[in-house]
Amino acid sequence: MSASESIVVARKTTLPALIAWLSVCLIAASWGSELGPSLCQTWGWTGLFGLTAAVALELTERSRLLLKIRSHVNTTNQRIDRTIADAAHVGDPELAK
Repeated sequence: MSASESIVVARKTTLPALIAWLSVCLIAASWGSELGPSLCQTWGWTGLFGLTAAVALELTERSRLLLKIRSHVNTTNQRIDRTIADAAHVGDPELAK
């Protein structure tokens, strides 16, 4: 993989995805027996919190995108309706059909 390809891949990675991967790594590391019990528990809870936050951020991002798309569709439909109504009012037979 060339340097330019890795940059393109890095740009497609979202912040929630990075948080999720880091959180999974923390959870996996917390299962290791080489860490102390206190550190294992702390890393485990931190990983779970991060994973939950990543899922919430991803859902929020998707919801905002969906609302934006719906808003654009509604705006477009209103403009089309207004154009048709204006054409019918003016009496342009071509647009009033």
